[in-house]
Amino acid sequence: MITADKLDQRNRHTQELHCRLGVKFIQADCHKLAELVSVLESLLRPALLFCDGGDKELEFQLLCPLLQEGDIVGVHDVGTEFQIERPEILACIREHHLSPLDTVENHIDETRSMYWRRD
Repeated sequence: MITADKLDQRNRHTQELHCRLGVKFIQADCHKLAELVSVLESLLRPALLFCDGGDKELEFQLLCPLLQEGDIVGVHDVGTEFQIERPEILACIREHHLSPLDTVENHIDETRSMYWRRD
């Protein structure tokens, strides 16, 4: 299991938890295609990829063409920071053969996450 971000801003508690769980941190800017490809090459497939950075729509559109059959992509803040009804998002879902899996409502902070699988 890996986590990737431009900077390692995990606190000590999170770093220790990741260590116990065997989570590897990779420093990469996932908004840059070459770095994203590098991160994906280190994954076992099928993979679960979760978009929760500063530009979720860009992350989603960059990830979708790189998904392999069986991979799952999830997005946080659907309806606020990620607008599923945008034509480019709908086209991306169709073009890359994504089937909806689940929508998760978080009643604590009133956010919503959605997941799709690459067929």
